[in-house]
Amino acid sequence: MYGDFYQKAIHLEEINKSLKIKLLAKIKTRKPINHLVECFRVFLLKNTVRTALKNILVH
Repeated sequence: MYGDFYQKAIHLEEINKSLKIKLLAKIKTRKPINHLVECFRVFLLKNTVRTALKNILVH
């Protein structure tokens, strides 16, 4: 039941470093950080972590 969520959680730590760098770049484009976080959360619910990251960075 929680297997999928657990798998996503395992990858979050290694993704954090990359994501912080990418989010800093996004802040420079003046997109509100809360908007990005909310988009990432929505993508994460629908996809795997890798797909969610790809979507948020393209977004």
